[in-house]
Amino acid sequence: MKALKFTGIALLLTAATAYAVDGVVLKYVFKKDSVTKMRMKGTFDLQGTEVSVTMLNQSKVKEIAEDGTVTTEDGVIEGKAVVQGTEIPIEGQPAMVIVLKPNGEIKEIRGDNIDEKTYRMQNLMSFIPPTDAVKVGSTWDRTIAANKDTKAVGVKSTYKIVGEEKIDGDDAFKIEFKTAETEGDTPASSEGTVWISKADCGLIKSVSKWTNVPVPAAPVALSGSMTTERVK
Repeated sequence: MKALKFTGIALLLTAATAYAVDGVVLKYVFKKDSVTKMRMKGTFDLQGTEVSVTMLNQSKVKEIAEDGTVTTEDGVIEGKAVVQGTEIPIEGQPAMVIVLKPNGEIKEIRGDNIDEKTYRMQNLMSFIPPTDAVKVGSTWDRTIAANKDTKAVGVKSTYKIVGEEKIDGDDAFKIEFKTAETEGDTPASSEGTVWISKADCGLIKSVSKWTNVPVPAAPVALSGSMTTERVK
């Protein structure tokens, strides 16, 4: 019996050691017809005026191709903006279709009034995991090349895992990031912290600082802060 107990402990120690060495492979796991809702709260400077925005966004998985490409419908359900104490409702908007590569990179966006600002903003918001296993302390870089068809400029992201947390019921990595455009006279950037689910690479929460971010509905690029949290 003692030998069996020792063997069991040895196996557990071996498994723990392997986990510590190998880490976790972050990989997007999508399920057809699954729906994810995110609450977004931001404060921005709009030509010298502070604007606060709250929105509820919904994304639904419509199709998963054999090659791992995923098609989603993504749109704002409701929201409001506050400008100089005046509350302005943000009505629900028609969903746009976003086609993602297996690693989460934007492949195509379809819908009304899709332009280069749409692609630029989505590229800045994308989280692209590494191909190797990671653990606390791991770092990696990812680049998105400029696209002459969409007119989106090149983007480079850097990531570092700074911790592990249980958040909203999920085991998550706490990851510091910076994503910045590599071209243009006033390149946009987003930097901060994201909490990513170890199980499916889904975003649970993010806190970020925006600089010159091109928002399709805004008359000028926005700088400020944004917090995004998953709504169950």
